[in-house]
Amino acid sequence: MTAAIPAGLIREPRFLCVGERVLDRAMDPLDFLTCVGDERAFYFERPADGVSIAAAGVVPGIEEPDRGQEPAGLRVGGFAFDRSRAPDGQWSGFPDASWSVPRVALLNRDGESVLRVAATADEGGGARVEAGLDEVVRRLGRPTSAPESEGVAHYQMEALGSVAHWKAAVEATLADIAAGRLSKLVLARAARITADVPWRRFRIARRLRAAHPGATVFAVTFGTRTLVGATPERLARLDDRRLTTAAVAGTAPPAPIGGEEDRAFLADQKERREHAVVVDELQRRLAPLTTDLVVPEAPAILTTPALRHLHTPISAELRAGRGLLDVCGELHPSPAVCGLPVDFAKEALREREQIDRGWYAGGIGWLDEGDGEVVVPLRAALLDGRVATLYAGAGIVEGSRWEAELEETRLKMRVMQAALLEL
Repeated sequence: MTAAIPAGLIREPRFLCVGERVLDRAMDPLDFLTCVGDERAFYFERPADGVSIAAAGVVPGIEEPDRGQEPAGLRVGGFAFDRSRAPDGQWSGFPDASWSVPRVALLNRDGESVLRVAATADEGGGARVEAGLDEVVRRLGRPTSAPESEGVAHYQMEALGSVAHWKAAVEATLADIAAGRLSKLVLARAARITADVPWRRFRIARRLRAAHPGATVFAVTFGTRTLVGATPERLARLDDRRLTTAAVAGTAPPAPIGGEEDRAFLADQKERREHAVVVDELQRRLAPLTTDLVVPEAPAILTTPALRHLHTPISAELRAGRGLLDVCGELHPSPAVCGLPVDFAKEALREREQIDRGWYAGGIGWLDEGDGEVVVPLRAALLDGRVATLYAGAGIVEGSRWEAELEETRLKMRVMQAALLEL
């Protein structure tokens, strides 16, 4: 199962030992999690790039990384949309933020699969790591005992919130915009699908991966609950001090690439205003943290199987002494998921939304040796036994109509509906 490469032990802060082995064949990260996944599972993959991380378990007693002092070694996790808000029962088990060292991990890049196992010195250090690598390799060689072929026979779907409430929330937001209190607000709503058998988290992730190769597919499990989805939006990526992010705002139904519908979408003044707010704010927030900021003059169209978005890629060089979590702290919550001005927008969302966002529209990602990536978990559902809660939002700006914004949330939810119901 593995190449004849000994485990390499790396000393890290707080006496953490990490061992690695290169597998003799590339392994599917979801197959890996089916074999080793537990109550703390993590999956992160952009199929078009051929890069993925799958991880399970937690090494106890390791401190959370601080901004600007991100430690060596792999950390996986994320954070809630509004960390000041206590989660409701639906999000029980999800902390406001978590960046843990996984017990076991599989890293895929350039066609190579690397297995990692970590342990503290108090747990046995190098000996524990060597034994852990051997045990994981044995488990990977066994057929899984959990078949992924069972589907859902019956289900019931309901909106969590009325159309009348949505209309009132949009109209109140438009009044704030007209009065100059807001320039944009992203209102979210939710729906619930209840099935007659428990949802299979990795089966759903497989369907999302097949249907959305250009998106980042993710699944994060705490206890009995899993947040799973396929997001088009990156919060920040750091690769050898080069930072990349993007403004993704403005939405339209799918259409032939390069056709009249695309030209009309690019010329739509309401969509351009919504997009420009995000671009301008990202530039403002990044300026103190970066140099050599590169921003295209006009957006392009990001086309997914379900929707089209206006998209402006942004790149810059990160200043010395800054890390990925510093960038996330500055960029979140972005105008693409919250609004402007931020403080007024967050208060408006607490008053007008009938949901607890939890980690939806927060951040999910990884850190490793100074590099890393955090995406915004959109096009997502929270799975809990037989219940799946779907989330979607729409940006309200001058010129928005509540009916059109409601339809936009329905279009966005169809990404998860198709994966859940195997449409």
